[in-house]
Amino acid sequence: MDYVVAVLLPQLLHGLVFGAALGLLALGLTVIFGLLGVMNFAHGELYMLGAYAGIAVISVTDSFWAALVVAPLAVGAIGALTEVTTLRPLYRREPLYGLILTFGLALVFREGARQIWGGDMRRIMPPFTSWWRPRCSCWRSGSFSPARARASWSGPRCRTPRCSTGSASTCRASLP
Repeated sequence: MDYVVAVLLPQLLHGLVFGAALGLLALGLTVIFGLLGVMNFAHGELYMLGAYAGIAVISVTDSFWAALVVAPLAVGAIGALTEVTTLRPLYRREPLYGLILTFGLALVFREGARQIWGGDMRRIMPPFTSWWRPRCSCWRSGSFSPARARASWSGPRCRTPRCSTGSASTCRASLP
């Protein structure tokens, strides 16, 4: 049971989230190609700009929820401006022109983001956490039992009885 909770369940959730992200990208490509007749190779980079816009909003406002509203609006404005200024003049030409242009836009967006935000990976904290998940080395190693955490939880600080590694550990419960 520990394996299911500590390893299998997080992997399944990660797979579902990653699959949903890929599904959104594929759906966006299909809708754009169906409506405009242009295969947009810059679609993934606009998705990336949305993530960086969210990180920028979070760094300014310290609010995940503000970023959830502002970032899509900012990327929508960038996409609309790009469509009006670069793609619209090419609609009556051969599809190859739009393909080459969106490939070039993808390179420009990618390198522009790298120049602005750098090449390092960024991470944001989740907007809320579960009340029973302790932050201790046993949880991260996969040897901690959530049933033990619930049984021994007695407020903001808890003392786990023993990890399977044999060492006692002090952990903090994540309260929302």
